[in-house]
Amino acid sequence: MPPLPGFWGISGHELSRLAALANIAFGCDDVDMGKVATLMGQRGWLPGMVRTPPSLHLMLSLHHAQAREAYVTDVAACVEAARGGENVTATSASYA
Repeated sequence: MPPLPGFWGISGHELSRLAALANIAFGCDDVDMGKVATLMGQRGWLPGMVRTPPSLHLMLSLHHAQAREAYVTDVAACVEAARGGENVTATSASYA
């Protein structure tokens, strides 16, 4: 089973790659993931972004277990807000 089963309940959600260990990238084809990142940041999360495909990047360990469901809940809410046309400026991926 892929990590974070709660993600699969988000309409249109797709896992970009199932990587070894605990790194995942995820996004929705019909949603500006930059807007989702902005909204997640407004909720106190530090969203990691990937340019291609446009997605959020997440590294998980057992230490993240307590926040897992809150994270998935917030991702779902932010995806729906972005899909609904919430007026927010999209964050873009920046690599140093």
